[in-house]
Amino acid sequence: MTQRILTTKLLGKLTYDKEKGILTDAVIPLDGKNVTLDFDVFEGITSEVVFQDIVTLTDQIPKLYINAKKTILEQFGENNIISFYFDYHIDNMPNEVLEITQVDTLKKFLVNF
Repeated sequence: MTQRILTTKLLGKLTYDKEKGILTDAVIPLDGKNVTLDFDVFEGITSEVVFQDIVTLTDQIPKLYINAKKTILEQFGENNIISFYFDYHIDNMPNEVLEITQVDTLKKFLVNF
């Protein structure tokens, strides 16, 4: 088993296993809230460049989140793809997700997002 330690500013040290990859719950501060997300890096990576890209991207998650949120909110009413995506996914979320997020309508999503 080949393992590699990836050191990120955001998540600290992560153990990458070549045969299994990384799959862990990560708690990340986003907009003043701690958000848990599935952090998943595929198995089989051996390139130093790719490892560095993973670290760089991981450390940019909060900034990328803010930029994505800004773009979504700016384009929400004008971009049919964005509107359709959120309308479709909110209507099809499992009850457990709706309970955790307390979002069960598109209107609530926009207020809470």
